[in-house]
Amino acid sequence: MSSQRIGYVGSIVHSKIDRNGNTYWAMKIHRTRDGRSAIGTISGGEGNGTYALRVWAEAEKCRYSYSVCEVPIREFGRLTRDWPYLGCTTAEIIAHAKKQMRSRK
Repeated sequence: MSSQRIGYVGSIVHSKIDRNGNTYWAMKIHRTRDGRSAIGTISGGEGNGTYALRVWAEAEKCRYSYSVCEVPIREFGRLTRDWPYLGCTTAEIIAHAKKQMRSRK
């Protein structure tokens, strides 16, 4: 078992499949060292969110943990209505999340 601390906790939420076959994705990233977090919608699905967490955690030499939750489309819309877009690529997601964390005290 690794002695590294858990540095990031991700909560990934996605909608059920709509009538056109689409699912919608969002995530919250919580940094354990200072309690700051970032939220936003993402493109590309669970893999993009989890990979961004992994890259970020490895860069800071810590571990990460995440959970995935599926919700009905309307509930997803209500939950994420005012959430900003974090991005699609790993670099975009990390950059926007870092920016949010810097601005939240």
